[in-house]
Amino acid sequence: MRLLVLSTAREFHMSARVLMTIGAGLAARRHHVDIVCCQGSASEREISRRFPKVPLHPVADRHVLAQSFALRRIVRDLRIETILVGTERDQLTAALAIGRHGGVVRPLAIGERFAQGWRARLASSRATSLVIGDDVGINVHTDTHVRAAIAWPRTLLQDSSDTPLRLAPAVPPLLLAVVAGASTEPAEHAAGAAALRAAARLLTRSPGLRVLLLGERSALQAMRLHAASVGLADRVDVMTLDSLIEQGPFNAAAVWVTAGGDTGAVSIVSAMMRRIPVVVPRGFDTEALVASRITGFVADDTDPAGSVAALARLFADADAHCAMGAIAASRAERLHSWDALIERTAEALARAGGRRSTSRAVA
Repeated sequence: MRLLVLSTAREFHMSARVLMTIGAGLAARRHHVDIVCCQGSASEREISRRFPKVPLHPVADRHVLAQSFALRRIVRDLRIETILVGTERDQLTAALAIGRHGGVVRPLAIGERFAQGWRARLASSRATSLVIGDDVGINVHTDTHVRAAIAWPRTLLQDSSDTPLRLAPAVPPLLLAVVAGASTEPAEHAAGAAALRAAARLLTRSPGLRVLLLGERSALQAMRLHAASVGLADRVDVMTLDSLIEQGPFNAAAVWVTAGGDTGAVSIVSAMMRRIPVVVPRGFDTEALVASRITGFVADDTDPAGSVAALARLFADADAHCAMGAIAASRAERLHSWDALIERTAEALARAGGRRSTSRAVA
C-alpha cells in the first residue's frame, strides 16, 4: 500500500503527532509511507526531527484549492493509493487531490461528534471517504457522539508493565503530576485550578507531596501562578509532556489529567501503561478512558473533599496502589493496543484505496 499522511496544521499539536506516529507505525509494517505538511512551519521542523526515516514533502501554507493542486502532483508522482488525514479541511484537500483514483481515511478525534460539515460532504463526493472510530457503525446518525480510537506505542515508554509485582509493594515518591493542555477552553483552566487546590489540601494528609506540571512551558505559566496562590510555590516543578509519554523513567503516585482532546487521551493511556493511577475531571470526553476507583478516579467539582480523601487513602495503601496500577496497565493493553489501532487503520486505508465508487462510507 502506498500511503500519504497529510497534516496542514502549522503547529505540531497532539492530534497531528498521533497521526504522524500512526504513519510511522504503518511504515514499520513495510507500507510505503510519505508525509505532507506545511512548509516552513513548526510542524515541519518537529516532524523532520521526530520521524527522520519517513520521506517529507512540504507544501506552501495556502488555501485548500492551491494545496490540493500541489498535493495532486505528489499523489501522481508517488502513485499514492490512500491519504490519511486528521481534519475535515485536510479531508477535502486530500479528496480534491486524489479524486476517484484512491481514498481518504480520517480517524475521529477524542470527543468529536459525527456531524459532517460542508467540507466533508464535498470530499465524500470527490473520493471514497472513510471515518474510523471505536463505535462508529454503518447506521450512525448525524451529530452522534462517538468514541475515538486512541492508543499510544508502548515501545516509546519505559517497559515497566512487564516488571513482576514486588512481594512488598511500595507507593512511588509522593509526586502528583498534573497534565495541562495548551487549550484556551475555560473548562480546562477550571480543571487545572481544581487539581491544584486538591493538591494543596492533600498536603495536610501527605506532607511529603510534590507537584509536577506537565505541558508546554508557555501554557503552564498560569498554572504556576495559581499554584503559588494556594501555597504550592516551593513544591512545584515543571517538565515537558514528553517525560510522561516518551521513553524514560517516570515515577509518580498519580497523574491528574486536566487537558482535554488527544493530549489528555494520550497522557491517560501513557500513565496507565506505566502502572500509574489516573485522575480525570468529570464531564471531560476523556472520562470514559478511566474506570473510576478501578484504574483511577473521576474528580467531581461538587465533591473536592471526596477526591482528596480517595487519593490520600490510595497513597497510604501500597497494596491498593500497586493493584490499581496493575489493572490500569492491563486495561490499557486490552482497550488501547497500538498494534490493534495500526491494524484497524491499515484495513480502513486498504478498503478506501480499493474502492472506486464515490459514495461515503463509515468504518
